Amino acid sequence: MKPTYIWAILLIVGLFQWNPVEAQQDELAEEIVLLTQGMDALKYGEYQKAIEYFNDAEKVNRFVPYLYALRAQAYLETNAFASAEADLSKALRYYYQTKKD
Repeated sequence: MKPTYIWAILLIVGLFQWNPVEAQQDELAEEIVLLTQGMDALKYGEYQKAIEYFNDAEKVNRFVPYLYALRAQAYLETNAFASAEADLSKALRYYYQTKKD
């Protein structure tokens, strides 16, 4: 599955509805910085670096579906398909858990 299809699927499912209100402000700021750095790394083709940023963001808040969707894209670009599949599963699981609450 190509990364562009992943984005289309995620947009359809609505995984980009991220509610940061529940996070602590300091953690939120750190999380946003790490996610932004990871997204920049993805943009410039630095996939391993992006994975590292997303790993750090996961340590701050592991319940953000967006994080796993982005890291899955980086894994796909490095042909780590099993890791990409695992992250997409986490993205869906955390997305539906937040919808239940």
